[in-house]
Amino acid sequence: MRDASQIIANAALVREPAGAVSLRFMRGPARWIVPFVASIFTAAATASAEEAGEPILIRGTAVYGERLTLPPNAVFEAVVLDVSRADAPAEVIATFRREDPGSPPFVFAITVDPALLRPGARYGLRATIKVDGQLRFTTGTYSPVLATRSGDEVELLLVGVAAESSGKPP
Repeated sequence: MRDASQIIANAALVREPAGAVSLRFMRGPARWIVPFVASIFTAAATASAEEAGEPILIRGTAVYGERLTLPPNAVFEAVVLDVSRADAPAEVIATFRREDPGSPPFVFAITVDPALLRPGARYGLRATIKVDGQLRFTTGTYSPVLATRSGDEVELLLVGVAAESSGKPP
């Protein structure tokens, strides 16, 4: 006598032309293809559900090329941004901030809540150094992160920003 699970594994629900649903037994390759595909989808759904609750960690270092010591009122900030929409400002997803960061390299770790991530979205990382609220250094290039929705390790090169003139002659 056949086990009930074997009978169910070799069966498929079929919609009849009149709208009724009937149970039909599969023959040939369909006997193993359908359960195999179903197990793949089940495993993928389980894995993504487990990952959805765990925070994602982005680690990195930032440096600048100038031989310069920052004053104690400097602030280093690294920000994960949703840069998907070209017609809107980037949305801040997560932030790391350190006052009086010392000398480079600036080591940082940003924790990202996966619930804030949208399928198909693009995310980038920007780092800045401000002194007295004035921007002194920033990332000069786009740095993609979270492409695989897993943690990343990044290295950023900060470039100097020209000081804003106060409008007064020297």
